[in-house]
Amino acid sequence: MAPRKEVVYYYIYSFFGLTHAHSTVRISLEKLREDYVGCKVFWNIVGKRKLTLEARKLTSKMISEDDIHLVHALSTLRLASQSEDEKRRRELKRCALHAIDKKCSISKPLDINFHTFHQELKNTLGIKEDERFLERKPFYTSPRDLVEIFDKNVTEDTVQKLFENQYKIRWPTKTGDPEPFNYYEFCKAMKTRCDKDVMNYTTRRAHVNSMLYQAQEQLNEIRHLPYKQLCPPVYVKYTDGTWEKCTYEEDSLRVSEIGEENLDWITNEQLKTYIKDQSKQHTNGNSFLDKSEQLYLAVLEEDYLPDNDENRSDKTQVYVGKAKNGIKERWMGSQCSSHCRTMERSRNVMCRMMNYDPDVLASTMLVDLRFLLHKVNNREGNKSGLFIIKFSGPLKDAENKLIKGIKLTDTFTLRPTNMEYGMKA
Repeated sequence: MAPRKEVVYYYIYSFFGLTHAHSTVRISLEKLREDYVGCKVFWNIVGKRKLTLEARKLTSKMISEDDIHLVHALSTLRLASQSEDEKRRRELKRCALHAIDKKCSISKPLDINFHTFHQELKNTLGIKEDERFLERKPFYTSPRDLVEIFDKNVTEDTVQKLFENQYKIRWPTKTGDPEPFNYYEFCKAMKTRCDKDVMNYTTRRAHVNSMLYQAQEQLNEIRHLPYKQLCPPVYVKYTDGTWEKCTYEEDSLRVSEIGEENLDWITNEQLKTYIKDQSKQHTNGNSFLDKSEQLYLAVLEEDYLPDNDENRSDKTQVYVGKAKNGIKERWMGSQCSSHCRTMERSRNVMCRMMNYDPDVLASTMLVDLRFLLHKVNNREGNKSGLFIIKFSGPLKDAENKLIKGIKLTDTFTLRPTNMEYGMKA
């Protein structure tokens, strides 16, 4: 049975610190505690942004006793929380959210009290009062817009904290959530304004993590894929100069012969030349996937570059890795530590996440999060791949040498630890 409507109203007001609009809302804390579990189901599942809309709608009018909209939505969500079938649970949740959206007008940006918005920022980041901040208050819709209020004392930890806590702030947008923003533009703006280089492994991983949350619906569309099908294609060069592309389809390895022109998706021409020259050549079919002691490059084309900036040399992103028991086990192995297993776990976590929690995947490697996000936008895997690179000497030494830099020309060395070009910590 759903909690009384007055309890739900009271909890909404209490949660957001709003003024009570009707005497029926004024109930005892003792009664609130009795029905707390039911209320918690409601606000945990719907999320702050939806409750904010509903609460502000309620404060703009007297509460009608025959208005059962909120209780009906709550009942639907209670059914969702009790359903063991995850597909059914998501369906019920969508129905309830649709009902709330229909009831509340969200055609205009959320009318957030700016003092509250500013206070939330101060509490989250320690931002001080600033005239520039107050002058541009209608324009703050994402962390990208906040660059102008930072000074030269800003730290990388502050940027990371902003990325991780952006969903704790109610923004003046249609949903109350921050709008998507470009990581490279943010870092460039920080460099220009504060002379501070915040483009590093930690901030980029925090940003990609938040982008996966924004892509929840798209992630759900690939939820059915077995973990091996999340793997990027493996490109193999043979001694006769031919190439093969290996992909997993329905849990079986599919091998197709391709020409060198099929590597033209790599837009960094110098890197493409390096891969063609330095790829290890094989002679005996796809059994090479199981061979031990392999050095490899994981490559993808960045699909989140600033507008009108498609020809950047840093569009091609690189990760250097080693596979002691072969690239097949390192990426497609059944053990929990394989890249594809990690990608599968990250996908499932994000699909189930109701309110953004950056800590859940905080220890996950950037390469796994980034290739998962890339899979959302390139489901056929046409713009990513794994390449086995030839080397001499101990495998660890060879890996460290490439991590320090891949010399592409006499004047340019690509460093995989540089977040403009790479994904390596």
